[in-house]
Amino acid sequence: MADANEKWMVREGRDWMELRKVDPRGRLWVVLGGTVGLPGDVVRFPRLRWFAGAGTADREAPLSPFEAEVLVDMITRTVLLPESVKPFNPLRRTLKLMKTLEAAGLKDQARVVWEWLGPATDALRRDERDAA
Repeated sequence: MADANEKWMVREGRDWMELRKVDPRGRLWVVLGGTVGLPGDVVRFPRLRWFAGAGTADREAPLSPFEAEVLVDMITRTVLLPESVKPFNPLRRTLKLMKTLEAAGLKDQARVVWEWLGPATDALRRDERDAA
């Protein structure tokens, strides 16, 4: 999993998904094709947060394409940040996602994130201006 251009296939029965790694850490993947997901979508697998440090059981158990969490949906042009039990700043996570996509050369996906950020960054600037 060291190569950033690595392709990977996940299967369950007749359903499959071909993926290419987006970031060097292996957390984000772009869908290249398959019966689950659409080409261009950006997904992550919760069990693959850090594959190199994953437990033996995680590496041995096959992943299902249905475990993929969509982060950028190219058909609806929306950004779907995963739910978390920990409080987080969605704007910060979204900016980080956009920068990662730009660095990986996924300009269309980064543009979707930028467009989604538009209203949020306007509201943030307005709040900062009002606080001043």
